[in-house]
Amino acid sequence: ERARMRIDGANVALLEGAGAQLEFLQYDDGSVTTEPSLFAEPPEHLRPRGNKFLVFTVEDLERASDELESKGVHIIWRGKTLSPGIRSTAIRDLDGNFVHIVHH
Repeated sequence: ERARMRIDGANVALLEGAGAQLEFLQYDDGSVTTEPSLFAEPPEHLRPRGNKFLVFTVEDLERASDELESKGVHIIWRGKTLSPGIRSTAIRDLDGNFVHIVHH
């Protein structure tokens, strides 16, 4: 964790590690809604149009996965081969959004 702050009715956390920097926002209670079909488990998450995965590329997938797991992040899959030469780890953030970490 690099920093925490408040911006316009939201808590912000800046995370850094494995060659990447992420910014996570959590709006104050009551300011957001969710569409349940966008949060279905894979592969059903592909059915609705819209939000699928936020994708990040990393140089060291094993290291990134280890760091996330050590922090108690919900891992959907780890080190999965998507196609020859492309591996990924998929997680959910605190709001249930899919985050896809890819190495190729």
